[in-house]
Amino acid sequence: MLLADLGNSRLKWLHEADLAAGASADAVSWRGRPLAAVLDQCWSRLPVPEAVVAACVAGPAAAQTLAQWCRRHWRLEPRFVRTGARACGVRNGYREPGRLGVDRWAALVGAHWQVGGPKVVADAGSALTVDLLRADGTHLGGFIAPGISAMRQALERLAPHVFGGPLPPVPAAAGRSTGECAAAGTAAAAAGLVERAAARLARESDSDSVTVVLCGGEAPLLEPLLSGTVRVEPDLVLHGLACLARSGEAGGEGES
Repeated sequence: MLLADLGNSRLKWLHEADLAAGASADAVSWRGRPLAAVLDQCWSRLPVPEAVVAACVAGPAAAQTLAQWCRRHWRLEPRFVRTGARACGVRNGYREPGRLGVDRWAALVGAHWQVGGPKVVADAGSALTVDLLRADGTHLGGFIAPGISAMRQALERLAPHVFGGPLPPVPAAAGRSTGECAAAGTAAAAAGLVERAAARLARESDSDSVTVVLCGGEAPLLEPLLSGTVRVEPDLVLHGLACLARSGEAGGEGES
C-alpha cells in the first residue's frame, strides 16, 4: 500500500511496509509545477502498489489529477481519506467534524498511536497548525497561524525598503540588525504559539508532562526554539493514514 500526503506545496509518499520498517518518506515540492508532470517524474518507477491511500488538502483539481494518474499508470482507484467524528481512538473536537483538515486529522491519529500522554500536535508548513490532544484521544481544538516563511514573506512585501532584501536565517539569539530582528521575531512568534498551546493543554489535562509532536517542513526551524519535551515525527501524517487504512476507518473513495 502506497501512502501519500498531497499538500498545498509538497507531495510526500512512502509504502506502508517501508514506513513500518522505519524508512523516511520521499518528498517533492510541486508548487508552480503541473502535478501530473511531478507524478510522472517521481512515481513512474515505483513498484505498482496494491492500493493507494491519500490525504489531499490541495483541492479537488489536485485530487482528480492524482486519481487520473493512478488509473492511467496503475489501473487502480486511490482512496482519499476523509475526516470523521472519531477514528482509531481519536475523537474530533470540531463542532463540524468534517471541517477539520484531513492532514490534521491524520496527524492527530498518528500522534495518538506514536506518542503517549497529552500532546500538542504542531504541523509547521505553509501554515502552522497546532492541535491539543488529551491522552485518551480527545481533541480539544487548535490554532492556525501563518508559517514562519509566510510571516517572513509578508514582512518583506509590506516593507521591502526596510530590509533591503530577503531576511537572513534565524539567529541563535535576539537579532542585531533589522533583518535579524524580523527573522528572530517570526520564528519566536511561531514557537510562542506552540508553547502557549502546550501550557493550556497542561492546565486542562492537569498534567506537568505535555509532549510537543512536531512535523512539517519548517519543523527544523521550530524545534530548537521550543522548551520542554519535543518529539519530531516528520512522517506523522503518513503514520496516521496507515492507522486509518488498517482500521478500515479511512473513509473516502477515488475522485473522478
